[in-house]
Amino acid sequence: MQGKLYSIQALRGLGAFTVVIYHALSLFPFMNFRAGAAGVDLFFVISGVVMSISITDKTKPLDFFVRRIVRVVPMYWIATTLAAAYFILRYDMSISTSHIVSSYLFLPPPAEFFFPILYPGWTLNFEMFFYLVLSTLLIINKNTTYTAICILLAIGSLSKNLSSAPGSYYLTEGILEFAIGLMIGQLIKIGYRPKTAPSIILITSSIVLFVVNNKFKSEGFLAWGVPSALLIIGCLGFDSSKFMKSKTAQFFGEASYSIYLFHALVIWAIDWYSPADKSILHVGLAIILSMLIGAIAYKFIEQPLLKLMIGALKKSNNKK
Repeated sequence: MQGKLYSIQALRGLGAFTVVIYHALSLFPFMNFRAGAAGVDLFFVISGVVMSISITDKTKPLDFFVRRIVRVVPMYWIATTLAAAYFILRYDMSISTSHIVSSYLFLPPPAEFFFPILYPGWTLNFEMFFYLVLSTLLIINKNTTYTAICILLAIGSLSKNLSSAPGSYYLTEGILEFAIGLMIGQLIKIGYRPKTAPSIILITSSIVLFVVNNKFKSEGFLAWGVPSALLIIGCLGFDSSKFMKSKTAQFFGEASYSIYLFHALVIWAIDWYSPADKSILHVGLAIILSMLIGAIAYKFIEQPLLKLMIGALKKSNNKK
């Protein structure tokens, strides 16, 4: 059984932090930090890694899917409810039933909307699709991971040709990042760890690619997915380092989901109560408060709620 990967947890925190900066800059875009959005690509690859490692021959499809629901849904519903309240209070607007239903059930938003009510939720639509693919394959195929890699690669490769076709919401290059993550996870499961020199080369290469693509404001899998994968593999070589194992790096990795969900609410609140002319100070405040409130939400809402629900699941399983 694969032990805890400190680098993966630390990179989760890094991903959340870069996304926070990227969105906070909407208040006062004094610099180009397009690479901040690549935090999402990093999350997708990491998700593939974690799922690949967690799936074994003993994994039961229903247990797998229920655990993903428990992990993702409660906090997302709380944040989505607060987002709906924000729009109602600030703009005195009603929210369509179709938008509400699609947001809560991780379905593609109605045609007139590009995002769920809570805009970071668009990534969770793809996460839930990924989990559904894996759960289905667990039922029908013993070689779940390898079959999933093939299916996801096929979906990703068709994305550009069929992007305008009806029902093409999930036909996106981002799906390729889950497949790459699954591949990395399989390497980890067989014991692969890069040596120090290759790790440094991989990390340096990823940083160079991030910087170059940031300068040209690039988009897509090649721009952000590839360097994300290189960064993850490179950091595996430093998995046991003091930085990766530090309490700060691990804590913000653990809190990354709450930070990711609640940072939009923080930015909206600052935009609501601040004067029309924003400054760099508003950006800094948004970043600090997003990290702080996300950490508080993790400590006092997400963590206790997760323990409660996992405990209930264990009791339920014991009664069977």
